[in-house]
Amino acid sequence: MSGSLARWVTQVLTALWVVLIPAVALACPACAGRDGGTSLKTFAVLASMVFVPFLVAGVIIKIVRDIQSDSSR
Repeated sequence: MSGSLARWVTQVLTALWVVLIPAVALACPACAGRDGGTSLKTFAVLASMVFVPFLVAGVIIKIVRDIQSDSSR
């Protein structure tokens, strides 16, 4: 396979992956059982499932760092 053909195949596969992965992500059990399609509420639930763990981890990291800085004084 030549370099330009390999690059083209990689780009096509990447584009397909980017297009198809969101469809899989929207197929969570709560959403897949619905016939009405997706709504803003569905996207809000999915966004909260993604962002809440990061928020919790950030708060915990801040608390641990504050405790460490207080103990080093």
